[in-house]
Amino acid sequence: MKKYIISIDALPTALNMLGIAIALIFESRSFIMGYLISLFFVFWMSYRSDAFKKQLIGFVVIIISVLYCLVTFVKVDSSLGRKLIYKISLNIWFDHPFKGIGFGRFPEIFGDYQSAYFAKGQFTEKELLLADNTKHAFNDYLQFVIEGGAMSILVLVLFFLFIFKSFQLAFNKKHNNALLLFASSQIISLGVAALFTHVLEEPWFQLQLTLSILIVIRYAYFAKYPLIVFKYVVVVIIANIIYINFGFYLRNYKQYQSYESAKADYNMGFVTDAVKGYQTVYPFLKSDQVFLSDYATALTISGAQIRAEQIMESVVTIDNSSLYYNKLADCYRDNGKVYEAETAYIRAINMVPNRFIPRYNLFNLYKETKQYEKAYHVGSQILKLPIKIPSASVAYIIQQVRRHIESKKILRY
Repeated sequence: MKKYIISIDALPTALNMLGIAIALIFESRSFIMGYLISLFFVFWMSYRSDAFKKQLIGFVVIIISVLYCLVTFVKVDSSLGRKLIYKISLNIWFDHPFKGIGFGRFPEIFGDYQSAYFAKGQFTEKELLLADNTKHAFNDYLQFVIEGGAMSILVLVLFFLFIFKSFQLAFNKKHNNALLLFASSQIISLGVAALFTHVLEEPWFQLQLTLSILIVIRYAYFAKYPLIVFKYVVVVIIANIIYINFGFYLRNYKQYQSYESAKADYNMGFVTDAVKGYQTVYPFLKSDQVFLSDYATALTISGAQIRAEQIMESVVTIDNSSLYYNKLADCYRDNGKVYEAETAYIRAINMVPNRFIPRYNLFNLYKETKQYEKAYHVGSQILKLPIKIPSASVAYIIQQVRRHIESKKILRY
């Protein structure tokens, strides 16, 4: 019996060490940091003697050393990429410090700001290579504040005060058991990881954090209440989290099956059948940007370019990304809207300037419309553009652009 109790008490330590191991496998520096700090918390709470706590000072030194190495030597480009994201994110915050930009609007607004940042031309080559279609601030607290403004800061302060007070009450009531200790350590590990990546948008982490907070709250405030009440609360909250994350898919399960069938028709070359399938489910899935993009592609192949343009215009209002602006520009180009196509291509280029395809498409647009000086300028940029990831398509683009320029088919006037 004694061995069983010891094994249960050792669970918080074992599970946190397992978390560190998994984070190492996936090279997640954010979670390595989070689980290291939560492991320190477990040691601190588990061993109360002053002598042992003094020994933990060495553990703190190890944590600091590991954190420094993770940031300085591991996945350096990732760290520099985060630095660029933080720089642009802070610009958004400085412009909207009180009201915020609105919850859920970060991807849209960030795309606008990143496009404006690169349009100015005052960036380093490293920043150009590391830019991407970013949807998160890679700091959940910063993103929450950017979206909610001053009110979000107040909410965060009150939340952290509440969690701190709950920790105090729970552990002061002598409830220092394995479940409470593990739940508390998970709050800490996720809270630390959220400083460096996007955690709280993932359903699994939402469940993990919510259940951990509920366990701490129960020991702090409701330890005398029947456990059955707590179980009902847990079930209701889990059901709500699942519904929030997967409710749209569950409500439209049959429509998504029809969507998959339409995609299969398109891939087999039955474009007309695919368009009919997409059209049938459109009223239900018109808020899904991936579906809309596939629908627009099928419409373009079928010859319905005007409708494809309309669909892509709705896509960029949902997902403000370089990929979709490039597809929208293609639609404008197919419909003879040269100015609109040029504007959309330039926007796609400025949003993620290391991509070759939008530049090549703009180069071809200028050739087709006999804007040779502009074509020469864009072609020269393509030939000078550093390659982030070598590929056959990039090599082909460079070859074609160089051939046109060297053969003097495009002259600089």
